[in-house]
Amino acid sequence: MSGCNYNLTAYGIIVPLMYLHCLRAGRHREFRVGFLAVPFVLLPTISVVSLFSLDFAVHSLLGVDPHVQSSRGFSALDGTFVGLLMVAVIYISRR
Repeated sequence: MSGCNYNLTAYGIIVPLMYLHCLRAGRHREFRVGFLAVPFVLLPTISVVSLFSLDFAVHSLLGVDPHVQSSRGFSALDGTFVGLLMVAVIYISRR
């Protein structure tokens, strides 16, 4: 199984869990904001910054052009949703 498949599997498990926990916690609005903001704002930002900063660092330090083709942003997407899931679980446990 490739890294992309692991990320898609994690996404398919984490997002429904996060949705259910947010509903149970009465935080549906936070789910919607997080669910829309993360893929459309955070993911492209992480991908672009990561790609350009890595290219710049390798080129500056080693003097070679790495021509990096990467999907680092999707792993960050999974990590972000895991964080949001933990916030929902903590909120439920404090009620």
